[in-house]
Amino acid sequence: MATISELTQEISSKAAELEQLLNEASLAQPSFSEHSAHDFDSRHSQNTNSEALRQARNALINATQGLTQLTMGPIDYLCSLSWSAAKVANLGSLVRLEIPRRIPLGKTRNLDDLVAEIGLPAIVTARVIRYAIANGIFYEDPVNVIGHTASSAKLASDRDLHNYCLMWSAEISSHLVKLPEALYKKQVYGPKGPESAANLAFPEFVDIFEYFEKRTDAAQRYSLYLGSRAKIPCWSADFLIGAWDWDSIGSGTVVDVGGSAGSTSVILAQAFPFLRLVSEDVAPAALKEGEAIALELQLGSRISFVQHDFFKPQKISAKVYIFKSILHDWPDATCVKIIKALLPALESGAHVLIAETLMPAEPALRTNAWDFEGRRVEDQIMIAGHAAHERTLEQFKAIFAEASDSFHFVGAKEGADGSMFSLIDFKFS
Repeated sequence: MATISELTQEISSKAAELEQLLNEASLAQPSFSEHSAHDFDSRHSQNTNSEALRQARNALINATQGLTQLTMGPIDYLCSLSWSAAKVANLGSLVRLEIPRRIPLGKTRNLDDLVAEIGLPAIVTARVIRYAIANGIFYEDPVNVIGHTASSAKLASDRDLHNYCLMWSAEISSHLVKLPEALYKKQVYGPKGPESAANLAFPEFVDIFEYFEKRTDAAQRYSLYLGSRAKIPCWSADFLIGAWDWDSIGSGTVVDVGGSAGSTSVILAQAFPFLRLVSEDVAPAALKEGEAIALELQLGSRISFVQHDFFKPQKISAKVYIFKSILHDWPDATCVKIIKALLPALESGAHVLIAETLMPAEPALRTNAWDFEGRRVEDQIMIAGHAAHERTLEQFKAIFAEASDSFHFVGAKEGADGSMFSLIDFKFS
């Protein structure tokens, strides 16, 4: 177990290493200033050792979190965990009320002006903003004059980040906070307990899928969230470009099963002009949105949008089928049904690619917690929302083995360049 002194030394060492790597890559040093918003996205820097940068950054975060926990002690640390819901609520208030965008970039605004514009009682608006300041969002100097920090400026200027935070502070947090109650009721009532925490969060709906189907406002938030999340570096489908040998299928057809508005198809179409792509989804609104985007990007002739329920037999023969962030929504038995639905269309040599989070190997460690934080959070979302879970590689292999003995595991590329996604390849023969 590390001591305060040891962690302090590690922090100093890793901070120096990170600073050097940023200098070598000609990337700016991070600061709290509005003009230095820094997301460590090194994908477009030719001089960057992105893996070394990611490892140094993660090591620094892990050591810093360890030092914070030691310095706080168990009582203050556990209390701070309990307060996490307040931070999410505050962030949600900022994006719902559009507070970051009400302050022009490079300028400040008087708090009284913000209060008048927002239209809520002054004491409420002021406390929302000042709690945000305590969380590093905005600054106040002098009194009642509010300006941007790096974080608030990013929220103001980056609509994708705004949409991501909006969804998290709405539907996602709503069912996550119900997880303890759902687990307790399952413990007490067994099969008569709730199917998932989402049943408690949205009790008038059968499941979270029906909720999004019948609540148009929520469906719009979810669609924006998916599109916006795909533009955040760790969630970007860009990882697919280098994760598989697309040249090997020539001008073959690639089907994105459950592809929503086609963000994955767009990325592949732009990177590989020879591919023919089909984005399938059950939601007409998502397909219509995707068609409009493809036409705007002059990709309408190369991406087809087809309404399809992936529980029904697949009708399109293709070289590759992609399931991106699909199977983690469902329990194992249902995943087997989804894969079996491909069988009528599969030809020998076809590949089924699973783009999802792979859970880290056991045992769980505090010392590398940040490396896998996103994966574990995503796993909790699946437990709460669907009574499902993220999977290990062996669990994916078991699903495909049960679906058909004609599937053969080819390989897996895990979390390259800090991506939340891994790509798991199964071949049908």
